[in-house]
Amino acid sequence: MRASCLVFGVLLAGCSSSDFSVAADAGPTDTGSSTDTGVVADSGGTDSGVAETSTDGAVDAPPCVEGPANPAIVYVDKRATRPGKGTLDCPFQTIKDAVALVATLPTGSGAHTLRVAGGTGAAPLVYDEPVLILKYGWTLLGDGAGRVTITGGGKCGDSQCLVVMEGGSALEGVRLDALGKVMTPLGLTPGAFTSVVVKSTVVTGVKSEKVPAVYVEGTGNAEFGPDVRVIDNAGIGIAVKNVFRLKFSATAGLPNQINKNGFGIALGGGVIELGGPTEVSSNVGHGVLVQSPDKGTHNFDGLSAKNNGLSGLYLEVGASARVRRSTFLRNKVGITFKSAPGSELDLGKLLDPGNNVLGGKTDSNATAAICSPVARALDMPAWNDAFKACAPSTAPIDATKSCDELGSYQDIWFAVATGSSKAPFDVQNCTVGP
Repeated sequence: MRASCLVFGVLLAGCSSSDFSVAADAGPTDTGSSTDTGVVADSGGTDSGVAETSTDGAVDAPPCVEGPANPAIVYVDKRATRPGKGTLDCPFQTIKDAVALVATLPTGSGAHTLRVAGGTGAAPLVYDEPVLILKYGWTLLGDGAGRVTITGGGKCGDSQCLVVMEGGSALEGVRLDALGKVMTPLGLTPGAFTSVVVKSTVVTGVKSEKVPAVYVEGTGNAEFGPDVRVIDNAGIGIAVKNVFRLKFSATAGLPNQINKNGFGIALGGGVIELGGPTEVSSNVGHGVLVQSPDKGTHNFDGLSAKNNGLSGLYLEVGASARVRRSTFLRNKVGITFKSAPGSELDLGKLLDPGNNVLGGKTDSNATAAICSPVARALDMPAWNDAFKACAPSTAPIDATKSCDELGSYQDIWFAVATGSSKAPFDVQNCTVGP
């Protein structure tokens, strides 16, 4: 992935899958640091499998024995003091050793979990690793994002990365920290008819606007949640070049958080399916930016977009969207709908009410709840939604201005269609929000 493939908030069509590749880096990468295991290998003799007695009379720990030929679980614990075998009694000290072991197993050997031990919330275990490539059927499972931190990384094609997930792999319970480097900590490359799944993971520490924290490019599915937190990154939080489906799932107690990035989520190709509470807030630019040419309908159910510097949700090109039970407050604009004529922004129907909050008496967006700068001949549905006023205030937008340049507030700014002077929304059963 070239840094030039992404500019701040805009996905460029010139990127290709060859830009995000680790094929040339199959071997271990020197991170500039090493771990002293404190163990001296036995240079000879036969291991009898019986604990030995040292010269001072103390009984040494029994020697490690080989694990199964095709282990379902490979264990990692940085605190291990004996030569690692990947077993529970003798775990590897590094994740790269677990990856190397599983990589030697034949294709079709089944699923494998790399189980990574953690410290405590106050003192997590930090694993300084080279690039880690997770292949089909592999799961990297840490003890929790507050207990396991992975740093390091290395060269991925023309860029730098830390973890690369191929189709059919999963990641859970870790924190990926760029530590201020110009790098993308997490790359997802789902192939056709496969999914890549990320749960309970934190991605943070990218201090350059030139690279995203998470980069997705493939023809399969990328699934996030619950409890995925992409936070405190200078560039795009999750940048998607292309994917079949970008899916977010969460529960009330474990929401996803894409907060405090340059932009939150930027989709260049594919369809978003967002279900369950997902926060996309306090980003410098747009919360969610959809520029996908795909004709499918993007679904947002439970999106909370607040305090973003531009729009909470920005849709353009050919994107239609269904929005339900979502909140847009304290953004510059709640929703910008710039998609081509014929696309639809569905904010609720009679038998499928929206129940969205786009403003209220004391809490709203800076210049608009909705801005629709493309003239539309047909009204779009908006049943059971909350605005700053009910009926919502409306005004035609100056054709020379963009939705980011509005000078005063209206609930709905709109482009005037030929033969009409009204806003292109069928607002029914509205309320005034809090």
